[in-house]
Amino acid sequence: MKTRISLALVLVLSCILLGMAKPAQATPPADLIITADMWVNPDGFSASGTFSASGVITEDDMPAYEVYFIDFDEGTTHGVKTLSGEHGTIIIKYQAVLFFNPDGSGEAIGRFTIISGTGDYQKLHGVGITEATIDTTGHILATYTGVGHID
Repeated sequence: MKTRISLALVLVLSCILLGMAKPAQATPPADLIITADMWVNPDGFSASGTFSASGVITEDDMPAYEVYFIDFDEGTTHGVKTLSGEHGTIIIKYQAVLFFNPDGSGEAIGRFTIISGTGDYQKLHGVGITEATIDTTGHILATYTGVGHID
């Protein structure tokens, strides 16, 4: 009798375990490089242009738009960049320290986080370092280097 109960219990537990859904696996962390080639808009608080990406995502010459704030007293900037690719949209939040040159050009060095996405990028996560230069004509060249993965 004990053997029948033990076998029945093993059978029931096996069925329960087999019926449980396996958790979704995230992709392993991979290199992520995003380059944005942008121009300051006339409002002085946004920029637009294009971006290219390689590594965990691949896009080439797709639209990019950014809204930013500069604190000249503190020498910092932070903003949100929206990248619209063929496979979805990526939203990046960044913060950086600014370094100005006597001629009015400058550079920014800081950190970024991917805060959301749509389409294929809905479950994209990424972090890393950002470096940007701006010349006296308002041309911004920003590079985001880090790691990312998709849940």
